[in-house]
Amino acid sequence: MVTEPEILQILLVKNIENFVVNVWTRCKSGLIANNNQTHSALIVEQDLNTLAQDLEDRKFHLEEIKSFFSLIQLESQAILQLYFPNN
Repeated sequence: MVTEPEILQILLVKNIENFVVNVWTRCKSGLIANNNQTHSALIVEQDLNTLAQDLEDRKFHLEEIKSFFSLIQLESQAILQLYFPNN
């Protein structure tokens, strides 16, 4: 059993329509300072990007880039909801 981890990273590689995407989700322990008090916090970062190994073979056009950013916004929310449901 892991107790008090400092960093937890989850890597997911998935297809989102015409894109193969790396989805990194990092959870880090942290502190929030407010009015001379500190509170424990969970810091969540997401990194969603296309695969580096596709860089030489795949060139993205403007419409594909627009589509990617529209899809990724929804995908990011869905992944966070999966890991941190609002129950």
